Amino acid sequence: MPRTPRLIKHARGRVLIVLGAGLAIAGTGAAAVTAGLSGSTAAATTSLSHQARHVTGPASTAAGNFTGHAANTTGRPLTEQARAAHRHTVPAAKHTTAPARHPATAARHATAARQNPAPARKPAPARKPAPARHTSPARHTSPARHTSPAHHTTAAAGRGPAPKASRHPAQRNQAQRNQAQRNQAKHNQAQHKALTWTAISRIVANHTSPRPGNGPLPAADRLMPVGTSGPQTQLPINAARWHNATVIVRQTLAKKMGMRAAVIAVATSMQESGLINVNYGTSDSLGLFQQRPSMGWGSPQQVMRPAYAADAFLNALRGYQAHQPGWATQPLWQIAQGVQGSAFPYAYAKWEAQAAQLVTAIVRHLY
Repeated sequence: MPRTPRLIKHARGRVLIVLGAGLAIAGTGAAAVTAGLSGSTAAATTSLSHQARHVTGPASTAAGNFTGHAANTTGRPLTEQARAAHRHTVPAAKHTTAPARHPATAARHATAARQNPAPARKPAPARKPAPARHTSPARHTSPARHTSPAHHTTAAAGRGPAPKASRHPAQRNQAQRNQAQRNQAKHNQAQHKALTWTAISRIVANHTSPRPGNGPLPAADRLMPVGTSGPQTQLPINAARWHNATVIVRQTLAKKMGMRAAVIAVATSMQESGLINVNYGTSDSLGLFQQRPSMGWGSPQQVMRPAYAADAFLNALRGYQAHQPGWATQPLWQIAQGVQGSAFPYAYAKWEAQAAQLVTAIVRHLY
């Protein structure tokens, strides 16, 4: 009797499974252990016996002592010992082996699973595609170019870098025409820079009537065949004056009247209107040359058109030339006065030098 508490105290510090094994071997606590394991006596006893076989050392000695003590206390009821062993062995049994499910219970769970299957999971909703980003017009791509089949096969086979996409025949032709135009413009520009004023004068003279041939240029094809008369003055040239002077020179060259006639016409307009297409003047005078509709120069609407006014002046100049065979060697003011009939005939002379400069610049620009 005195040894029983010490043995229980000693056994508490050891593995709880050993106590259950000792009780099973001694046969004293089988009924209590069986009752604590919820009807699974065979499974618990087998597990405890298996663990008891692996126990050695002091734990085995303690089990032997505990067995001997249990054999010497047959006269004492075993209910307290069974309760003490049950308190120590139940937690170990819970962790070692789960109780087997009763066959009837397992059959009920299987039948319920067949009758009430688990609901199928709903498929995940499809994600909405992200809205396309708006790109700036500078980033919009050009229409897709047509590519040859070799381009696709090479890129698909991975044989190397894909060749550049070939252009459509129409695009290639347009690109070739554009390049040809650029080359021609560069050639013309280079040729124009290489031309001297003498060469340009010869080209213009070959378009006049009569043609000078290979000899020296006649007076009608030169800018200033005679010296200026009196002091010269200058007029500031703006875009409007340049445009009107260009119209006069174009009309003169189109009528094949030569360089000298162009200088006379520009100088006359500089004196009459300052190369401005004005809609007023003395009496009913209008336009670049202050031509009067009442004197037969045309209607007010006609003389206000620069091309028409220049053409009307050049027609009158051609009539003067027909009656004056040596007109090209006459002073500029005399020729202009023979066409215009101005009250101030000498006023035309002061614009001769600047008129020659304007004609030179315009002809260079045209050729």
